[in-house]
Amino acid sequence: ITIKPADKGGAIVILSTFEYIRERYRQLNDSKFYEPLADDLTVHYTKIVTSVLNDRLDEGRITTNEHKLMKPVQPSPGRFYMLPKIHKPGNPGRPIISGRSTVTEPISGYVDSLIKHIPTSLDSYIKDTTHFLREISNLCIPKESYLVTLDVSSLYTNIPHDDKISSLIDMYVLHKQPDTPDGNVVATLARLVLELNTFEFNNKYFRQVSGTTMGTKMAPNYANIFKRKLESQFLSECPVKPLIYKRFIDDIFIVWSHTEEELVDLIDRYNAAHPSIRFTHSYSRTEINFLDVNVKIEEGKLATSLYRKPTDRQQYLHYQSDHPHHCKNSIPYSQAHRFKRICSKETDFDASSQNLKSVLEKQRYPPRIIDDAIRKAKQLNRADLISPGPSQSDAQRTNLYLTYSMNHHDVNNILRRHYNILEQSERLKCAFPSAPGVVHRRSRNLKDTLVNSRINSLPPPNECMFCMHPGCLICKQMQHTNTASSTHSQFSMKIKGHLTCASSNVVYLFECTVCKMQYIGQTRTAFRLRFNNHKSHAINLPTLPLSKQLALSKHSFDKLSVTLLESGFKSNREREQRESYLIYRFNTIKQGINESPGTLASIKMLTDE
Repeated sequence: ITIKPADKGGAIVILSTFEYIRERYRQLNDSKFYEPLADDLTVHYTKIVTSVLNDRLDEGRITTNEHKLMKPVQPSPGRFYMLPKIHKPGNPGRPIISGRSTVTEPISGYVDSLIKHIPTSLDSYIKDTTHFLREISNLCIPKESYLVTLDVSSLYTNIPHDDKISSLIDMYVLHKQPDTPDGNVVATLARLVLELNTFEFNNKYFRQVSGTTMGTKMAPNYANIFKRKLESQFLSECPVKPLIYKRFIDDIFIVWSHTEEELVDLIDRYNAAHPSIRFTHSYSRTEINFLDVNVKIEEGKLATSLYRKPTDRQQYLHYQSDHPHHCKNSIPYSQAHRFKRICSKETDFDASSQNLKSVLEKQRYPPRIIDDAIRKAKQLNRADLISPGPSQSDAQRTNLYLTYSMNHHDVNNILRRHYNILEQSERLKCAFPSAPGVVHRRSRNLKDTLVNSRINSLPPPNECMFCMHPGCLICKQMQHTNTASSTHSQFSMKIKGHLTCASSNVVYLFECTVCKMQYIGQTRTAFRLRFNNHKSHAINLPTLPLSKQLALSKHSFDKLSVTLLESGFKSNREREQRESYLIYRFNTIKQGINESPGTLASIKMLTDE
């Protein structure tokens, strides 16, 4: 089995490793987004990155410190993993490529530091739920208005590189800050991040060829900037414009004060604005959900309450877990505080709070702590909660970082009690202007043990699948399956062995996708060689059974699907006898392409009947 957190909602998903691998390969086989690599190109990419950085340093376009910051140190390929989308039919996986320790991780972090201020300056920008609530709190909504949400489908992977970089540089130059690199340098760095993204899955290597990997540091701001340019151009050309248009990365909120026909036209136009970008949408005259907020039109104003997605499991930290007491005790208040901020009516706050109490009591939270937290939050002024808070001070306290242990509960008091010792030294007093605080890292938990981006070290599943070798033409016709069935009998079998185009000593099945006729064969050599022989025979040896079939109208070799059935035979005779047996069970003589029953005498007698 494989254990993963769900893409949304906090659920824990336990799934078959075979199905998890199958879903990964389903996505990786999409040549629009990914391409297989023959080897790990980390070393090669490191040389490219180092050369580019050295050139920019020699040209004086980046500083020595910037060069040092971006230079890769002992890089490794990224890791590809998926988070199951249990809220969608079929539970597809959200592909994520971990950028940690990759060749371009330092560059991605640096580019992100240069562009992260840009989205905040945009008119449509929404930082978080609190910002959204503040933006809509005093709006006057005309009668007959619509509430609309749009969601960009797979924004990160669907944006062509050239479009993204063009959008990035236009916005970067417009909002460029002093003492930062010019636009050409940023374009070069961004292109390195986009293109040199080798990653590993199941001991095979790949590269994402479209969009930006979800996992690299600059991805959210980078996608945000692209989306802003697209929407700016689109809205400027719209004959009828939204009353309100706000966006949180790829989630859009609109108040529409015109007709439904004009709204539908707007959505259709938006879907046609870029060849790679598509939207899902929802609209209503009464209420709609956006982020974690339910928004309703009430007497010309927008009323808000808490919205939980159907997949939200409300998995709060269990009170008996081994965590600092102040962390656990703060959870009831932080949630009640959040409800008070979101809910514009007391009745909605009360309902959400009672639900919270019910959930936390099941997780062994003392009722007194829950009740005190709810009562304290209820007394707060909601207007203050959604108003901008004071800016954070740049002053930073020096902290002592420790892995949490029950034995550390008094460390903070010890540091404060003996801080006067440090004050006696002028040098240490400068280093520690105030008593150091204690910050706890969590210790290793069950998730660290059970959830891993690498596949569990299990024997490969019994299946027929693609070899994923660059340039392999057989992969296009190879079936990815763990079973095979006859088209002219009730026989079905499980694949025996982990079989690919490169496997040898196999029995195989050809099936014509035009007429569903089947052919059973066997080979001692690598199947790749046998496949090419069949392809050559179709042209040069027209009297062979498979060649005759392919000579029929509308038939061709490219319309044959391939399934490898079995391997691991101890002798030629064992393999040949197995071929005969499967010819009989698949019924490929009487109603198939085979003309001979093979070498097994008993099979010959059965087929002669």
